[in-house]
Amino acid sequence: MTTETIIALIGVASSLIVAIYSSLMANRNEKKLELLKSELELNKEERNARRDYEYEAKKRLYQEYEPLLFQLSELSEVALSRIEGIAKNVKDGLLTEQWSKIENNYFKETIYKLFAPLAVIKLIQNKLTIVDFNIESEVSLQYGLMKILYFSYQEDGKISRYINDLEYFEDWKVNHTKSADEVEGRQGIALGEVDKIVDLFISNEENQKRLIDYGEFEDLLDSNSEKVKSRLKTAEKMFLNFHPERKRVLWTLLLSHAAILKILTKSKSKNWISQSELPKFIDNFYDENKEDFYFTDVEDKNSQFFEGAKMYLKKSIKKKMKAVPNKA
Repeated sequence: MTTETIIALIGVASSLIVAIYSSLMANRNEKKLELLKSELELNKEERNARRDYEYEAKKRLYQEYEPLLFQLSELSEVALSRIEGIAKNVKDGLLTEQWSKIENNYFKETIYKLFAPLAVIKLIQNKLTIVDFNIESEVSLQYGLMKILYFSYQEDGKISRYINDLEYFEDWKVNHTKSADEVEGRQGIALGEVDKIVDLFISNEENQKRLIDYGEFEDLLDSNSEKVKSRLKTAEKMFLNFHPERKRVLWTLLLSHAAILKILTKSKSKNWISQSELPKFIDNFYDENKEDFYFTDVEDKNSQFFEGAKMYLKKSIKKKMKAVPNKA
């Protein structure tokens, strides 16, 4: 075999190898491109599905949550006004017989105005899902404050320590597992009993749950239903013969509610508060509005309750509320 023939065969072999390699690489690249195209299509479908899912979630949130949030905002304003009114009327010496029995109009109105927001919170709770918290950070923050408000009635023992009412705390340690109706002088309500009271404020006609209005609440009281009487007796005993100095824990509890209610009145505003601003807001709220909650002209008698309410709220926010990123 001549040199020229060998060189020619090598050239042919090299061309064949190059052709085979090029074909293999082209085939490989084509498969990669098909795989990439498939992945891109899949990602596009996933993004579209996620977008559609979030759209539906937000639509449901606006249709079901927003109206209840607006209602809660309005009721929070009413409840806040009633707490201010209690302080003013006590200071002016106008509340004497008003706390003697729940049939008294002022007593009835107070129970309705303070517990109606809790009923709306319960309605909201039944509407929300984990998706709502993920797509709207404000929802998580708002709901965290709602939970503090709802669960606070059972935390009378904790509040008693913040105002150094050690006698109440020692008694609470012994009796806190009992029904509030069974404990004389209890200034809080167990969670299960709060739930039962709140259920009275919710109508469920034709599977449509809603808050009853005040007229319907009066009808409930006039119905002579044993269930209604039994459930409301707990709230009645808590407020019976109320006075801030006589029921110090309860008054501190109401003052803590005042700050949360004030925040919730702002929930219908687009420029809402961020979680990092809450401690400062609480301080400013009591500093700027304290005279609205004075039940006496002796300032020292008022200040201990404000400090107790501040401490309770700040610790509750730190312990119970999941951190929420601020809005951009």
